[in-house]
Amino acid sequence: MKADPENQVLSAGCAAGHVLPYPFQIVQTPKYILMAYEYAGASRTIYMDNPPPSPFDTWMGHSVGHWEGDTLVVDVDEFQ
Repeated sequence: MKADPENQVLSAGCAAGHVLPYPFQIVQTPKYILMAYEYAGASRTIYMDNPPPSPFDTWMGHSVGHWEGDTLVVDVDEFQ
């Protein structure tokens, strides 16, 4: 129970945001993919074109994506 972020005052992070029973929305542009989560008002930006350096570590990390055919591949680093 202590390891579950939902039981603490912590953000769920990018992986847990997809398995919690709360909706999320995906908005896609040529340069960005935005994931907006109902849980804790969290959001995640996936940079698809010329990503800036990460200004600081965050719970969602710094996400840089690219397409391999029909598959979105996202590399994430700079986790808090």
